[in-house]
Amino acid sequence: MHLTRTSFSKMETAPGSAIAETLTSRLRAVSNLADGAAFLQGLLGWLLETLQAHQVAIHTWEGGSPEEKSAVLSPAAPPGISLKIAEILTALDLNQKWIRILAPSVGELCTQVFAGTDNRPWILSVALPVTETSREEGTLVLVMQMAIDQVSMRSTTQESARLRAAFHQATALTEVFAQSAVAPDRARAFGAMASEFQNLLGGARVALGWGDAGSCRPEAISGMQRFDVRGEATSQLQALMREATTTETPVVWPLDVHAPEVALPAGDAQPLLESFKAGQVIAYPLKLDEGRIVGAIVALWPRPGMVSARLWEMLEITAPLLAAQIRLLDEAKPRGFRGAVRSQWAQASSHRKLALAIGSALMLAALFVPVPHRVTAEFKLQAQAIRQVAAPFESRLDSAVAEAGDVVAVGDLLATLDGKEMSWRLAEAEAKRAAALKKRDQAMATRDVAAAQQVQLEAEGLALEVALLADRQKNLEIRAPIQGVILAGNLRSSEGVPVALGQKLFDIAPIEVLRAEIAIPDTDISRVSRGAKVRLRMESNSSATYETTIGEIHPVSEIMQNENVFVCTALVPNVSGDLRPGMRGRARIEGPSRPLGWVLFHRVWEFLRLYLW
Repeated sequence: MHLTRTSFSKMETAPGSAIAETLTSRLRAVSNLADGAAFLQGLLGWLLETLQAHQVAIHTWEGGSPEEKSAVLSPAAPPGISLKIAEILTALDLNQKWIRILAPSVGELCTQVFAGTDNRPWILSVALPVTETSREEGTLVLVMQMAIDQVSMRSTTQESARLRAAFHQATALTEVFAQSAVAPDRARAFGAMASEFQNLLGGARVALGWGDAGSCRPEAISGMQRFDVRGEATSQLQALMREATTTETPVVWPLDVHAPEVALPAGDAQPLLESFKAGQVIAYPLKLDEGRIVGAIVALWPRPGMVSARLWEMLEITAPLLAAQIRLLDEAKPRGFRGAVRSQWAQASSHRKLALAIGSALMLAALFVPVPHRVTAEFKLQAQAIRQVAAPFESRLDSAVAEAGDVVAVGDLLATLDGKEMSWRLAEAEAKRAAALKKRDQAMATRDVAAAQQVQLEAEGLALEVALLADRQKNLEIRAPIQGVILAGNLRSSEGVPVALGQKLFDIAPIEVLRAEIAIPDTDISRVSRGAKVRLRMESNSSATYETTIGEIHPVSEIMQNENVFVCTALVPNVSGDLRPGMRGRARIEGPSRPLGWVLFHRVWEFLRLYLW
């Protein structure tokens, strides 16, 4: 800013009111400067021009030595004047508010000591050239005091604005916490805080997360009553929150000039900005005074560069308060079943609370009512006896009539054996026998007794072979020896294949009565006894129920499906004929009566007794 040079000697001869009016008009342009550094430079430049000084400077007193805040040096100033003035200021007596000394190689040094906004001493120094005409001290004090008043007035105005902003922020925070406190449940409490913080941050979309570094996840997003917890945008928010809570440092993208030195650039926040159509995002960890992380706040601004230093300062101030509020909120309105119960109780009317209290008392009393204890277990149907049908002699399988799963009666045809080879061997044996008998007759005609006897024995052996082959030819059809169901014996693909003597062809089992093998877990075997009633329900037909009693209980346990069990048997009449060996289902065995509470919670109690003793 250009300042018109005014003769100091003319100002001294002018009336006092004219001097004040002139100086005041010159300060207006300087006082309107918004930037603090530019204001100090302009103010000191005004002093330099007004007093025609070598140098004008403002220092603060820090650690026993002056620290320069701002200075303006005239082009005509002697060399080394700044160092010389710094030496003089170091030796000043700060108890004197106005000091005027003659400094060699400098001229006159006029200083005024005043208190700054931080309660530290501030020094305004003016280095004047030595002139023939002595300058009036009153005028010097007036001009310097006007400059000091401008500094104090600006500091007071800034402090007032800061206090007003702090008051509005405190009021807004009070509203945030009040809205979350009166919310009926956890979700609406977090939603209220997110919405209020959106207003507090000047319209930025706000997301609040709860949890530590490994489990922090979004609880509420301003402007969204519901959001997909498994959605892509929510996953991106969660990743950014966990990045901030893991580093325990604010993360921002993109970085700006107002971000504090501790802030880190976000790892990959561009997809998040695209999902929310935002230009800049900040994730701030919420840490309690003892250092524990309880959550994070994420703010998304529409455009980059909208985050001012004041907003960063506000986030830094409100983060501990918000962390404490989130911890209180989590304790007062927990998630899950406990939170739902508290929410329902808080919203319930007095009549409903009375009904709930009476219902709870009745439920507690019901826990002592004795009820039959039932042991449930899996079972499998087995046949009581299995009859095997084997090949009666060596032959070839001609045809298979029956197969596994068929129900057969006594005498039903199961399969037939090939009789062609048997017929050939029978004809051959009969021919040999006839020839032997003819030889016997010839030997008897020649009275050769020995030869006749030998041929007779050969004929008798051939007769036995003929009888055997004739019997086998009559038994080429294999029939069912008992009534039942065929468990094994699928021979249709083996037709024409030789079978050996005694080779198993079919397994047949009677199905009038089946045996249920019930696998009782070893934890429940002490509550099962012989003769106990049991109800069976099949997986293949869950609508039908079969009642029977426990028969045999095996004394030794077995391992079934990686579980230690005791096998109990029970006979099941198959009146309708629908049951088959191999069917599975669930069995329910009636045990002794026990209190309802024991029936519901005995497994937990037994687990605690076993592993926590």
